[in-house]
Amino acid sequence: MASAESDDQIFDLVEELRDRYGELSKAGENLVGVMRLRVRLKQLRIELLEYDGKRLSLLFHSSTKISPDLIRRLVTEQPQSYRLGADFRLSVELGRLNDEELLIRTRKELQLLF
Repeated sequence: MASAESDDQIFDLVEELRDRYGELSKAGENLVGVMRLRVRLKQLRIELLEYDGKRLSLLFHSSTKISPDLIRRLVTEQPQSYRLGADFRLSVELGRLNDEELLIRTRKELQLLF
């Protein structure tokens, strides 16, 4: 799964796992969610994603596919939620989330940037 380059590849791997072992456990589903996030991060050319218990931080590669205008608009229109650091690290205020909530919220934030 770690070498998957697309959601389709992950889907195929999950189907193979289900064929062999049955339905995935909650931990297995969470792993699939993390792998899907990794694929999206690669596609968007985001080098680093961190969550410190309150904030999600995204560090962009210089060749990121994300429009600087989109980032600027988010930071300008929603300064209570989005901040851009001097190192071009975008921070998103999320508050405390459990693992499942964090996966869902992170997916939504990445979808905004895509």
